Amino acid sequence: MKRIIAVTIATLLSSRKKNRQPSKNLPTEGGFSYKTLAQPCRQVNTTNRFINLGLSMFMSISCSVAFADDNGLYAGIGLANVKASEQNIESSKTAFRFIGGYSLNKYIAAEVALFNVGEQKKIGMKGNGYSLSVLAQYPVSDQFKVFVELGGMIVDLEVDEGRTTVNAKGEDSLSDGRDPGSLLAFGVTYDLNAWTFALKSTSADTDADLNIISLNAYYNF
Repeated sequence: MKRIIAVTIATLLSSRKKNRQPSKNLPTEGGFSYKTLAQPCRQVNTTNRFINLGLSMFMSISCSVAFADDNGLYAGIGLANVKASEQNIESSKTAFRFIGGYSLNKYIAAEVALFNVGEQKKIGMKGNGYSLSVLAQYPVSDQFKVFVELGGMIVDLEVDEGRTTVNAKGEDSLSDGRDPGSLLAFGVTYDLNAWTFALKSTSADTDADLNIISLNAYYNF
């Protein structure tokens, strides 16, 4: 009886496959279809697909973890030479800056800085400010990176009216108060253990054009 049932099932399976693929006939032997012998192959293929999927997920997670190893907070100080120019008059002074930032990965970082512009006597101004910027970095070796920085700044100016420059209308070209502007910088960094040293050139478009060369030291937490 069991043999008859097995032969019947095998026949039905063969008929269904014939309907799907008329050009292929799967013979039966001993009451069993060769289709039955194909089942382990399909199970092996399914197993292989799961193994490949698992390996792909493992590699993706590993890459993500490795990519995230370069993130973290950093903070530091900098010494800068600030050259200010207005109405073709230039003045240059030494200034200081305090920097804090966060590296999202080895390629992108966000940074905030507090700084002064020095007492620029030739154009009658001094002031303090802050900036917010984004850095795009590219590692050229294990220790060196080059970067481009783009952001904005606000400088709180104090103007000496007796020394400030005048524009074509005879009006003071600089005035007390907050002076917003954009900044563009580029430079190179060098990593030494937990420290990073950066040499940077910055151009800022404020009422008085600022060109800043700075040497900075950061500690990576």
